[in-house]
Amino acid sequence: MKEIRTEQDLVAISAALIGSATMLSKDEAALLKRVAKRVVDAQLIASVRARIEDGEDPLGDAFSGIRSPEERRSQGATYTPLSIIQSMVNWAAFNVFARSDRRSGSWQRPLPLGGGRTV
Repeated sequence: MKEIRTEQDLVAISAALIGSATMLSKDEAALLKRVAKRVVDAQLIASVRARIEDGEDPLGDAFSGIRSPEERRSQGATYTPLSIIQSMVNWAAFNVFARSDRRSGSWQRPLPLGGGRTV
């Protein structure tokens, strides 16, 4: 497999990322058994791992592309885009955390989310 297109692909890449030393529930182990014969491209594993280490969410992005918002919501799986989270954090930092700094005359810009990259 060279890209994540299905839920089975998502499970297979997740399994490749966590390896065999991870404690799994019975349901998780059963799910992995169903995809055990899938071969995941080494470059895909490296790419996904690097994106995760950079603060991205490639597995969540893939899941959001595989299932429609309606499907996800009906099962309680909702996701807030990183740009919205960044705006919320900036607002909170400015309006809540920075108040005491503003009184003293100093203020620091909130740090961006996602591994230090600006969204």
